[in-house]
Amino acid sequence: MLTSQALAAREAMATTLATTRAVQARSQLLLRLSRALAEAETVPEVSDILTDLLREELHVAHFGLLVRDRTYPRARYVDMSTFPAGTDPAWAEFDLTTSKAPAARAIAEGRGYFCDDLAALHAVAPEMAVEGAWTFPGAVVILPLQLARDVLGNRTIGALVLVWPSARSTSEPGDRVLWRALADYTSQTLARVQLTAERRSSAETLQQAMLTALPEPDHLDLRARYVPAVTSEQVGGDWYDAVVMPDGATTLVIGDVAGHDMAAAAQMGQLRSMTRTLGYAYGEPPSLVLNRLEDVLAGLRIDTLATMVLARIEQSGADAAAGLRRLRWSNAGHPPPVLLHADGSTEVLEGNDLLIGLNTDLPRHDHTHSLPPGSTLLLFTDGLIEHRGRSITDGLADLLRVLSRCAGLALEVLLDVLQRELIGDRPDDDCAVLAVRAHPKDSPRPAEAGPGHV
Repeated sequence: MLTSQALAAREAMATTLATTRAVQARSQLLLRLSRALAEAETVPEVSDILTDLLREELHVAHFGLLVRDRTYPRARYVDMSTFPAGTDPAWAEFDLTTSKAPAARAIAEGRGYFCDDLAALHAVAPEMAVEGAWTFPGAVVILPLQLARDVLGNRTIGALVLVWPSARSTSEPGDRVLWRALADYTSQTLARVQLTAERRSSAETLQQAMLTALPEPDHLDLRARYVPAVTSEQVGGDWYDAVVMPDGATTLVIGDVAGHDMAAAAQMGQLRSMTRTLGYAYGEPPSLVLNRLEDVLAGLRIDTLATMVLARIEQSGADAAAGLRRLRWSNAGHPPPVLLHADGSTEVLEGNDLLIGLNTDLPRHDHTHSLPPGSTLLLFTDGLIEHRGRSITDGLADLLRVLSRCAGLALEVLLDVLQRELIGDRPDDDCAVLAVRAHPKDSPRPAEAGPGHV
C-alpha cells in the first residue's frame, strides 16, 4: 500500500506531466499557426487559416476575425460563415464610436473580454441579452489585435472572437498565454498582408496609369490584356504599347523590365516613354530604335535590364496591291511573337538578340514576315507561358495548342480563352498580351475593330 507521501508524490508527478504535455501542445499549436500564417497573402486567407486551425485544435464553435478600417472608425467581420444561419447581417459591421458590443469595445478600448458562459457575457454587455442578439450558449473570449501606433494614432487593428459550444473556464493562465500569443501572431500577419496589399495597390495604380489606350489604325484590330500576379508584391515590369507613326505604320511594343516592385514599374515607365518617343521621332527600323534606346540608357546612366519586342506593321505599294501587310520586328531577349493564321495554323516568329541594358557592341537584327488578311499577331510576356513547374518550351507548346482552336474567335474572346487556360485565377507572374488582327482592306472595317480613328 502506498503511503500518503507516495500518493502525493505520484499526484504531483502526474500534475507536472499533464502541465508539461499541455505546454507542449500549446507550443505545437503556435508553431503550426506561425507556419500557416507565414503563407497567408490576403486578409481572407488569414481568417480561413485561423478558422480551420482553431476549430480543430481549440474546438471552438465559432471564430471571428474583425478588421478595423484604416481611415474611419468602423470594424467589420472578414467572414460570417461560422455564424448561425439567419444571423442579422448588421452584426458584420460596427461603428467603433457608438457600438457597445464587446467586439467593438475590444477594438475601441484595446481590452480583452473573457466570459465563461452566456450569463457572464450578458453581465459585461447587457444589450447582448436582447432576444436573438446572441445565440451561442458557451464561453466567449474576445482579444484585441494590437501593434505599435500607426500614423493615425490607432494601436488596435482588429479583434479575434472565440466562442465555444458550451461553458468553460476562461481564467486558466496557460490558456490566456496561448490566446495572447494567438492574438500577437494574428496582429503581425494582418499588418503584413495589409501593408503588402497597400503597396501592391500603389504599384498596380502606377502601372495601369502607364498602360496605353490602344489606337485604331485602318483595318487593324488591336486588343491588349494585362493580368497582375496575385503573390506578394509581384507587380511592376510588364507593359505593352502601340503607336501609329507619321508614315502610317503601326508600331507595337511588348516588354518586361527585370524586377517585380515599384522600382521596376518606374523603370518600365521610362523605357516605354523613351521607346515610343525614339520610334516616333526617327521612324527607323526597330533594330535601330533599340540601338538608340541603348545609347540613351547608357548616356543617362539608367541601370536597368529589360526584354522587348519592337515591331512595325508596314504596307508598301506592292503589298497594298497584293492585299498584304508586312511585319518588321527586332527581339531583345524576349519570348518570340506568334502568328495565328485564319485556318488555325500557327507560326513562331524566331530571331533573338541580347537584352536591353547589357551595353554590348553586338549588332541587333530586323526580321520580316508577311501578315496575311485574317491572321492574328500575338505579342506577350513570359507570364503567359512560363509558370511554376512548367518550362517556357512547354508553355509555348501549350500556347500554340490553345491558339489553334481560336482562329475564328473575336480578339476579346481569344484573350479570355488565353487567360482562362494559360494564366488561370492565381498567376505567379505578371502577364501582358497584345493581339493584332489584320482585316482585309478591300472590305468594310469590321464593327468589332472599332471606328477606325487613330
